[in-house]
Amino acid sequence: MQAAALNVEDKLDLKIDEAGQIVLVPLKSKEYSLDVLLSGITPDNVHGKIDFGSPVGKELI
Repeated sequence: MQAAALNVEDKLDLKIDEAGQIVLVPLKSKEYSLDVLLSGITPDNVHGKIDFGSPVGKELI
């Protein structure tokens, strides 16, 4: 695993190439920035207030 630069928890994509060999490709997880995500909110795509009904437990209001 050290030669392949892999760790136990790494996620991999397993492929079979034309020669029938198994190829393991590490999957890169997307990294998100809160600022970038929030910048995508516009008046056109923001939803209105949602009513979930009356509290049924110990919700804080």
